[in-house]
Amino acid sequence: MNQSRRRLQRVLKIRERVLDDCAHALVQSNVDRDQAEQHAQSEKARLEQASRLRAALTSGSVEVRAWVEAEQWLRARGIILDDALGRLETAEQRVDAARREVLQAHTGVKQIETLDERMASRDAHEKDRSEQRLNDELVLRRYGPGRRGATE
Repeated sequence: MNQSRRRLQRVLKIRERVLDDCAHALVQSNVDRDQAEQHAQSEKARLEQASRLRAALTSGSVEVRAWVEAEQWLRARGIILDDALGRLETAEQRVDAARREVLQAHTGVKQIETLDERMASRDAHEKDRSEQRLNDELVLRRYGPGRRGATE
């Protein structure tokens, strides 16, 4: 293996490490997104519970204070749900970005692998050509003009 192929192998190892790091980041971002999704679902359930409680208060006579508390709780649940949905969207964006990084890193690895394969093929071809030249020179020395066994 010549020096440029050794360099390529080092670059390949580095790019493979980058790909592994990107894959790990993608797994982590998927976990974060799943947690954000679960949090958003639980907040949605709490908002629905608050809405049912307020609806139950409208069916009968109720104190103003209880109505105000139910209304404030419903608004607070709505704000918390909006925050949870915002966090979920951010987590989904991070997953998409991590996916793009994994694809980019994978492409980088494949580029280096392809280049290495081409260099190996070229080196093998050059080696075959030099062996053929050496063989031709030996045949020429052995059976060249003025030598025994040469056809005239």
